[in-house]
Amino acid sequence: MVRKVAIIIERMIGRRVSVEKNSGVLAVDLEGKAVAQYQDVHLSLITGGIKINNYLYCGSLFYPYIIRLNLDQFPAQP
Repeated sequence: MVRKVAIIIERMIGRRVSVEKNSGVLAVDLEGKAVAQYQDVHLSLITGGIKINNYLYCGSLFYPYIIRLNLDQFPAQP
């Protein structure tokens, strides 16, 4: 639904809202404290992520696919 709203807004204003690159995912514990940060300058428009085993899966509202990051190759930043 959010993706459809974004498309409607884009049609209303006649252009896509510009969004800077350098996206990422912030991992938090049950108290809401940040425990890890995953980011890359080549990612854009990441809206959520989930860690399963040794992979981080990320999705977007604007793109119809997900990405999978191997956390051995791309470890979290403290």
